[in-house]
Amino acid sequence: MEKEYMIKGYIFICLLFFLTAGNVYAQSHVKGQVKDLNDRPIELIEVLLQSKDSIIVKNELTNIDGKFSLTVEKGVYLLSIRQLGSILYRKEIDLNQNIDLSVIKISETQRQLKEIAVISKKKIIERRVDRIIFNVENSISASGGDAIDALKITPSIKVQNESITMIGKNKMSVMIDDRLIDLSGDDLINFLKTIRTDDIKAIEVITNPPAKYDAEGNSGLVNIKLKKAKSDSWNASLNSSYKQSTYATSSNGGSFNYQKKRLSFFTNLNYVNGSKRGIEQEEIIYSSQTWNNEFKRHVYTNIFSGRAGLDYKLSDNWTIGAQYLGSLNKPRTNQDDHTIITNNASRKVDSLINSISNDSKRNNSNSINIHSLVKLDSSGKNISFDLDYFNLNNHIDRDFQTQNSYSDFTPTPGGYKSATNSGFQDINIYSAKIDITDPLKWIKLSYGAKIYFSKTNYDNNYFDTSTGVPVFQSNQSNAFQYSENTQALYISGNKKLADKWELKLGLRVENTQTKGNSLTLSQVNTNNYIQFFPTTYIQYTSSENHSFSLNFGRRLARPRYNELNPFKVYYNPYSYTQGNPFLSPSYTNNIEFQHSYKDVLFTSLSFSNTTNGIGNPPFFNEDTKIQYLLDLNYYTANSYNISETYVFNKLKWWESENQGNLFYKTTHITRELNLKGNKGFGAYFSTNNSFTINKNKTIKGEINFWYQTPRYEDIYKTESTSSLDLGMKFLLLNNSLQLAVIAQDIFKNDITKSKTVSSSINYGFSDYNDSRYFRISASYKFGSRKLNLKQRNFGNEEEKRRADQ
Repeated sequence: MEKEYMIKGYIFICLLFFLTAGNVYAQSHVKGQVKDLNDRPIELIEVLLQSKDSIIVKNELTNIDGKFSLTVEKGVYLLSIRQLGSILYRKEIDLNQNIDLSVIKISETQRQLKEIAVISKKKIIERRVDRIIFNVENSISASGGDAIDALKITPSIKVQNESITMIGKNKMSVMIDDRLIDLSGDDLINFLKTIRTDDIKAIEVITNPPAKYDAEGNSGLVNIKLKKAKSDSWNASLNSSYKQSTYATSSNGGSFNYQKKRLSFFTNLNYVNGSKRGIEQEEIIYSSQTWNNEFKRHVYTNIFSGRAGLDYKLSDNWTIGAQYLGSLNKPRTNQDDHTIITNNASRKVDSLINSISNDSKRNNSNSINIHSLVKLDSSGKNISFDLDYFNLNNHIDRDFQTQNSYSDFTPTPGGYKSATNSGFQDINIYSAKIDITDPLKWIKLSYGAKIYFSKTNYDNNYFDTSTGVPVFQSNQSNAFQYSENTQALYISGNKKLADKWELKLGLRVENTQTKGNSLTLSQVNTNNYIQFFPTTYIQYTSSENHSFSLNFGRRLARPRYNELNPFKVYYNPYSYTQGNPFLSPSYTNNIEFQHSYKDVLFTSLSFSNTTNGIGNPPFFNEDTKIQYLLDLNYYTANSYNISETYVFNKLKWWESENQGNLFYKTTHITRELNLKGNKGFGAYFSTNNSFTINKNKTIKGEINFWYQTPRYEDIYKTESTSSLDLGMKFLLLNNSLQLAVIAQDIFKNDITKSKTVSSSINYGFSDYNDSRYFRISASYKFGSRKLNLKQRNFGNEEEKRRADQ
């Protein structure tokens, strides 16, 4: 079976190689060499050609000898040499024939002054047609934290109850450097905690991803871009942070980066140790009794993580590289549960239940990427390859002890139960993809293919220890194997229409085969489906100040591995979760209209329709009083969203981004489950403010606030939440030492409170995850900014970082 999948994948890739042999049209080219006033070549400075309406037609960076060559369709163009957004040279040229400009001289003083002027104005948040870019490295509030801390303050993103969602919409999938992380729930949260904010360059919120991205993620993708080594430099840093919530957590680490000529290398290590508190409360109103449950968690963190990467330019046109990201994580949770059972008629306490549970894990993850980029010609035609391997190995030990008692705390007969669980989860994912960019005369094409293989093994053994002697319980033990294989093809074309219109069309095809095998239940489930995912983007630029766009895309959310496991996982004698091997993907159609005015006012109108929605609604047994969550395809949902964003940047010392969202959501239950759908309005407001305190720009501050009104999420009605965050950053020792102080959720208002009705039983819960904390962090950087000042004295490091991504 696996050989069949591999053969399919190889056929897909072979077909693509034939597509690369596109025709080359008659074109003209301009070439030249950029040097400084001392006649030294300037490497990695941007050269670009613009049409008469100022649209960039072609651009590239100069090579190690300062040379460039641009090939375009014949016509009149404006040639510019640019660094960090500033124009250093400009000339109009008539490209009806090939032109050699010979040597162009650039003043080094001019270049350095331009660099200083532009760096000081770099934005924290940038807007693009299809995404929001949050520059984490410029944010004070993210300093000294991890990827989860950064996502919590990313515009339009909400992290709550171990899920990452878009404001007013559904869940999103997460990528690291354009590579999908196929994890969810606790596994995804624990993995993201291994990535330090000091290693993150930016976070991209892509609401409607182009066809080259995986179709996974109903509301889009969150792409975490990690830092690369700066050009012609070596540097190292040491960082440390202390975080105080209910309990303390410390983090310590360091990094080293090196880039010289053709070689680029980076590595970092980090260790986090500490704990936090969580409190969850439930109210379940049965016909004769009301159960009030309180779960107090003490969650311990113990993470050692590291990252390393190497890139080498075999030639000016061919780069190869590899990257590793790994962690050893030992999370542990001690939980103390108390239940008060009250008689609804007499209003008196009937009985009590007290439980103590311990959950210990050993979680190892390894992610390896090998990549290659080949530039096929000077027109921009290139081909890239990626080979990826991901492994997650999770050993789990869980035990609980439960004692039932009367209202006077006297133990009930047979009211003591205890059990222990031990097992493992092992996930292995292999993937390979090829992407080709082919700018033809009449259209810019990109196309590619991807093959993906995954294997997951679960094995859990359950022992009843109530008598003091472990007794194996085969009916509550679990062995489950799951495999998933996908082959994908995509093609996308970008075309400029007239002077002000631009059209981009794409289509992605994914063919998926799954197999779930419950060894315990002797149950095998297979699935085989092919799906098409079109994307459309239309943009109209009416003037320099106004830009309009309309886009459409279809996405899906596949059920996760643990959701497909059909066995019951018990947390105590009255509570368990259960997966469903018959789950199928949910699908979402997204359409969005956007308007941009002067890069300061952004308006968005969007609509999303989700069918076959996946969730785990609560169910209650009136007789046994057992509560359980069951994974199901059980609803359809519509979401209407209006978003307005205003950027205030009139003052040099204050920049403010303010966002308001008004949304209306409807959920319709599609199965006979005795659940109630929802519909209603919700709103969200946020303001992020960055201040420069002194003239030397060495003291900066942040004030961030967000407020979420009551809203409807699937079958739940959720109460309002908010958070006020403050931050200060101090730059010392010529910016080598950075100190940051952050206070998060000062008023302790980030608490989830929700209610629903299931089988005519009212159910409500609240969850507080220790979101209020104080953190102080320090980072000391040292090294050489440039390794070869005498030979190459340039400062366009930002362009180099963009080119390396």
